[in-house]
Amino acid sequence: MGDKKKASIKISFIKFQNNMKKLLFQELNPSCAFTRDSAMIKFLTLISFFIFLNIAYLSAYTVTYDGNGNTGGIVPEDDTDYPYGSELTIKEGEPTKDGHTFGGWSDHEGNTFKEGDTFFITGDVVLNAVWIVNNYTVTYNGNGNTGGVVPEDDTEYPYRSKVTVEEGVPTKDGHTFGGWSGPGGKIYKEGDTFDIYEDIILKAVWIVNNYTVTYNGNGNTGGVVPED
Repeated sequence: MGDKKKASIKISFIKFQNNMKKLLFQELNPSCAFTRDSAMIKFLTLISFFIFLNIAYLSAYTVTYDGNGNTGGIVPEDDTDYPYGSELTIKEGEPTKDGHTFGGWSDHEGNTFKEGDTFFITGDVVLNAVWIVNNYTVTYNGNGNTGGVVPEDDTEYPYRSKVTVEEGVPTKDGHTFGGWSGPGGKIYKEGDTFDIYEDIILKAVWIVNNYTVTYNGNGNTGGVVPED
């Protein structure tokens, strides 16, 4: 609640106390031309005014945005004091979270709101960021293979879930298959596992074959047969 509103209510309450003292003094002082009935009417009027002030004080509500584990982006701040029944508009600002997509703001009843949505406020509100877990894919790339089997994986893996390298060995003329190269150049072989944080492409690693040349004299009886 704003300082001006708090000060106004404090002043009103002090006035209420002073008026109550005057009422009690007049009612207890026989010399005052003051009837009990009129005193009661004023008393009830002041009580009603005091109750109204308290309702006005208690019905100013706040809205808090909670990033709910966000790792970046913008979580809005709202310093407004909202009177009971007033209309609230969801503020601009979108947080981010690794491996998740932002899905709006959720209240304690499970209602979900997006920027610009409105609703009527009846109490203090905490709006929690809604996070939807991202799914990622693994693609095997034969990297120029000329045969063999390049695995296919149609699975959608949730963020940070475990992936097992599929069975399948491609081939390439003049090369030996050396496994699958992933992010950062790490090499995986069939059956290895890793945690997934993004879409992954696993490329076949090829090791160039080396060959030898042998000279055969084929029954020669002399001369020189080269050696290499």
